Amino acid sequence: MNVVHSLQELRALERNSSIAIGNFDGVHRGHHMLLDRNKEFSATEDLINIVYTFDPHPAKLFRPKLAPALIEPLEVRLEMLY
Repeated sequence: MNVVHSLQELRALERNSSIAIGNFDGVHRGHHMLLDRNKEFSATEDLINIVYTFDPHPAKLFRPKLAPALIEPLEVRLEMLY
């Protein structure tokens, strides 16, 4: 799995891609279903399979007092997504 840290890195990819976007905190069954479908679709269409997650959680930037507590730190989420 490649980890991309900016839109510039994403634009530099050499092929089109299919992107699953979400916070993916905890990586539960619903997340796995979405990620599996994205992986299957990417393989069928010869696309790069990408998972786009956020760090920090978007709510922490826009409404810090309402931001949910995270279940897992980014490093653990990345391991679970791999």
